[in-house]
This record gives sequence, C-alpha cells and structure tokens, in this order.
Amino acid sequence: MYSQLEVKYTRLELAGQKAEMKFQNETLRVQKFENTFFQLINLYNGIVHSMDIKTHLKSETGRDCFKLLFENLKETIEDYKRSLNNGNKVSNKEILVGYTFFYNNYVSDLSNYFRTVYHIIKFIKSSDIKTKNNTHLF
Repeated sequence: MYSQLEVKYTRLELAGQKAEMKFQNETLRVQKFENTFFQLINLYNGIVHSMDIKTHLKSETGRDCFKLLFENLKETIEDYKRSLNNGNKVSNKEILVGYTFFYNNYVSDLSNYFRTVYHIIKFIKSSDIKTKNNTHLF
C-alpha cells in the first residue's frame, strides 16, 4: 500500500516536472527567437546608418538617404515618362522601368538593405513562435 502511494506521488511529481520543462523549453525558444530577431534589427540599423548616398547635387548619410533616394526615384520615373511623351499618366510599366534604372544606379547600397529586410521578414514568417504577431515587438 505504501509502495502504491509512493508511486502515485512520484508520478504526480514527474508530471509537474514535465510541465515545468515544457514551459522552460518554450521560454528558451522565445528567448532564442528574440535574440536572433534583435540581432537582425541591429544589423539593419547598422546598414541604414552606414548608408552614404552622393549625387551631383546632394550628399546624405544614414536615414536621410531615404529622402534623397525617394526624390531620385521620382525624378528617374519622371525622366523616363518624359522620354516616352505619354502625357501625365504614369503606367506600371513606366514605374517598373524607372525603378530598374534607379535601382541599378544605387545597387551597392540598396541590395544590402533589401536583402536584410527580406531576411528579417523571412525569419519572422518561418518561426514557430506563437507571439510573433504581437505588435509590442514592433
């Protein structure tokens, strides 16, 4: 009788330990995800801060490069549109061709930036963390 009671308590103790181990494993998985995620974000920030765009009119560094890049993208598309003499409307094809010209001019800066953004999104999407959709991470 004592032996059966002891086995019962041992089973209860083991069940509690199993639940605690599951919780610890989930916590470790979340910590691993967050650690890798924030390392990717630090890499992204490093890439953004190291950007240095120079044009014939301006020179920008860091986050200020995006404003200059956007202005240059609009100008490239407008130049392409003017070369076609299509009037005021810009088609998707014109935007794509204009963007291709633009991208080729800044490929050394933009390729690294877009590749890093792609890897961050892919990492989040492929993870099996339940809380990855929480807005407090972003």
